[in-house]
Amino acid sequence: MERIKLGDVELPSGELMILDPGLGRFWRHDGEPRSPRAADPATVDVRFVGRDAVQAGRTFDRSFHPEFYYDVASVEKVSELFAAHCRERGLQAQLQVLDRKVPHVERARRALEYGGGLGVVEFNGIWGVVVGGLPHGPIPVVGSLLDGELAQRFRSVDLVIDERAAVARSETVTGVMVDHGQLLCAGLGPLGAFKMWESLDGLADFVFWGRDAAPLAAASQAPELDDGLFGWTDLPMARVGEHAGPIQQRIHEEKLGVNVDYRPHCNLERLNAQIRSSDERNGRLVLDSARTCGFDNRWGDGIFPVIRDLDAQGRTIRVRMDVGNEQMQARMRQMMAKASR
Repeated sequence: MERIKLGDVELPSGELMILDPGLGRFWRHDGEPRSPRAADPATVDVRFVGRDAVQAGRTFDRSFHPEFYYDVASVEKVSELFAAHCRERGLQAQLQVLDRKVPHVERARRALEYGGGLGVVEFNGIWGVVVGGLPHGPIPVVGSLLDGELAQRFRSVDLVIDERAAVARSETVTGVMVDHGQLLCAGLGPLGAFKMWESLDGLADFVFWGRDAAPLAAASQAPELDDGLFGWTDLPMARVGEHAGPIQQRIHEEKLGVNVDYRPHCNLERLNAQIRSSDERNGRLVLDSARTCGFDNRWGDGIFPVIRDLDAQGRTIRVRMDVGNEQMQARMRQMMAKASR
């Protein structure tokens, strides 16, 4: 099985966070843990308390940590459901609304504590995975490629801590939620410096492509870029609308086959620019002086298990993102079979 190095990760506190970078705007780190979308409802965080709180929370099964349930939009409904759940099972537990919402970085550390060093972090309805007790690094990130009809897809992507150590046992969580086909491996602390939709230099690009893109570009005097793209790069943020507004209006009014992309010069765009131009479809960012690694997972969207392998002394020797497991392979083969009919 061919292996390719995608980058390295540095973990100042020994804590790794894995998430879809395209969902990075929902990660608020130690700030107010609210959704960035104005249309989203206000939410509260709750805790289950009482003699049987852990058992009740575990069987209620709404979150990784059985004592906490985050980002609850309808607390009255959840309270009724939880009370009925406890009555049916004879459990003594109650729902308590917290007086403040729990910051995302604190949620991650609670997940680490409950999971013994491996946990799922819920934030704004999204899941990431956190792993603790790791060396500071740099730790190589290595993708293992499948052979045959699924060649060039990853079987797994691993943080390789000690390649020569023998695996005594493995632990799995499900998992990391992907909605943009990518994964980012970063230190939990440095992740607080990740900026999405916030230009780092005050500039942005506006590009478009598609079936009707060339005549639209000619009509609007949009420059031709590379790879079938048209549009403007390095625009001051305040001037993007001068170009984007008329283009989008024509697309809507004339029902044109054109796709558009607004790209402020944020961390996500810096990562995506590298992924688009790299043969390995990977990119590297430095956040708060620590190296991070992002890449195309080569399978698209879904919820992917993360596995940590431990040696006989309980030391984590590898962290595996199980992107190309048997379930994903079977699904892809089924799609390929349908496409060939």
